[in-house]
Amino acid sequence: MNPVAPTSRSSAAYPRKRAVTACQVCRSRRTKCDQKKPRCSFCEKTGAECVFDPTALSTFDPASLAILDRLEALEQKTDSFQQQQQPVPALVPFPTLNPNNDSSTAYTIAKEPQHPESLLPENLDTVLKWPILQDVNYQMTQTPDIPNPSSDNASPAQPSPDGDELNPKITNAYLDNFFAHVHLKNPVLDEPYIRRLVRKVSLEGPSWDSESCLALLVCANRAITGPLLAPSISAEDLRASPGRRLFTAALKRIGATLGSAGIVQAQCLFFAGIGRMPVSNSWAKPPRQAHQLKKASTGHRGSLNESSGWELGLPDFGTRISLEPPQRFPTLPLTDDEEILRAWYFYLSEIWLWRLETEIRKDMTTRLSELSNNSLSDLADISEIYKQHLVACLHSLPSTVSISDPPCQTPETDVLRFILQGRSIYVNELITWPYIAYAVNDVHLGHTAHGWVSKGLQTHLERLEVNQAGFYHCHHGTWLMIPTSARSACILLAVARSSMRDLLPGGWKEAVEATVKMLEFWQSDVEGLAALASFLRYLLSHVA
Repeated sequence: MNPVAPTSRSSAAYPRKRAVTACQVCRSRRTKCDQKKPRCSFCEKTGAECVFDPTALSTFDPASLAILDRLEALEQKTDSFQQQQQPVPALVPFPTLNPNNDSSTAYTIAKEPQHPESLLPENLDTVLKWPILQDVNYQMTQTPDIPNPSSDNASPAQPSPDGDELNPKITNAYLDNFFAHVHLKNPVLDEPYIRRLVRKVSLEGPSWDSESCLALLVCANRAITGPLLAPSISAEDLRASPGRRLFTAALKRIGATLGSAGIVQAQCLFFAGIGRMPVSNSWAKPPRQAHQLKKASTGHRGSLNESSGWELGLPDFGTRISLEPPQRFPTLPLTDDEEILRAWYFYLSEIWLWRLETEIRKDMTTRLSELSNNSLSDLADISEIYKQHLVACLHSLPSTVSISDPPCQTPETDVLRFILQGRSIYVNELITWPYIAYAVNDVHLGHTAHGWVSKGLQTHLERLEVNQAGFYHCHHGTWLMIPTSARSACILLAVARSSMRDLLPGGWKEAVEATVKMLEFWQSDVEGLAALASFLRYLLSHVA
């Protein structure tokens, strides 16, 4: 029997034909098209719309056409995503303060009332540019020549973890602390499986697969993150710590997660993002795993997949990123374990507060765009409704994570309540921001609006008081705690320099002083933070 000659994919599909490459106009006229792009000569001469039929690809076999279709779909998704995502203002370096300020270049305090440019919350960078925070007499004597620890080139390569760091006794301690201090905030792992996995890796050594990557990330995140009020460590100590070496070893294996989709791969990306969040390495490169994690978890089943999908960190005000909350709540796991259930109740409560914040923001955006002459007279009633919604939401939280009591009655070591309080303050800040914006511009306000200014100032003071429990705590929320606390301090100082300084709550100076000390503590770890701390201390020393 004669051997059958191999055939190409295209010849096996159908005989090769001449490609149809003329534009639609020339094809309809049955004339030769010179195929110039974007318009052929005839269409350019006559002004006709020159369209080349994208489906006229008769030189390709069906398999190639399918590949082209997939590539085109991916290109459309990428273009759509890039159009939706606006540039994110970098958190580092902090807004630069001009060291050469003099009377001819510096801004002066606004003497005439000015209507605020925005009645929605703004980020720290924008707040620092408010005219009321500029001062002709401020001379920056400190050059912000601070090394940026987030640069990958700034620190030497970390060695791989040695046997001591993966000793079963040490990894067991890592696991106990991980599930006590990290997992309860992000319950996206199955504890029995993770314990078996980490034990296997500690006994056999890490390989180059996704499972070993996840095991190393679990140990690294526990070695980096500790409980609230625990002694903090500097960025230098953090980079030399076992946790950093474990994290570096995990990142070397992160490529194994990119070649396939699954729960473990999504969990690896998520915990890699958490590991990038502590202040020493997050400012220049805020993690972008959230979108990837959401995509990776789509289409899978089970509570682990759901919880992975919902764990998307909210950006700060002014980043122009719109992350929609989930349309449904994830399903509670079937367990009687009180700690696991408490973590899930926290999870659901945070999603609830996130939904409320999103709904209020959308409604405020619509209403503020309809305000005549930027007047607040029509906003007070709806602000009260927003506030009632928030109060009702807080009173509906499960008792195990309730924060309806005053902050001083909430245990400082309860990290779940600590996070939910931050969410609540976030919503209060959104509701009261328009009144604060008018106050710092010395615009005349009525009695009702004055009351909302007082509520807004109390909110910013509350943020500083609540955040003090985590001022010196290195964890994956530190990168957001620093700028939000600094922004609240700036707002209190701005009002102190306005005609409405009498509305400031008692104890605000002490809270701002504590915030400045916190900034000074982290100044060697974050580029530009020393200049910001110096500027705020100057403003604090020049208020009545």
